[in-house]
Amino acid sequence: MIVAYWISTIIISGYLLTSAYSYLFSKITTEGISALDFPDFFRIQLAVFKIISALFLIAPQIPTPLKE
Repeated sequence: MIVAYWISTIIISGYLLTSAYSYLFSKITTEGISALDFPDFFRIQLAVFKIISALFLIAPQIPTPLKE
């Protein structure tokens, strides 16, 4: 049961980190977000929050209610 939890947590965290990398460095993602008329700082904020959420999911010291 614990192995399944950690595997799924690592997969989700990896997805979040890959998405954050895309928000920061991919030209296609940058153009897509600007095509939706969002300001550029919003893209950066989303990337930072995705990185923070991935770290929250992986860190075992953070209480479960805070993770949820």
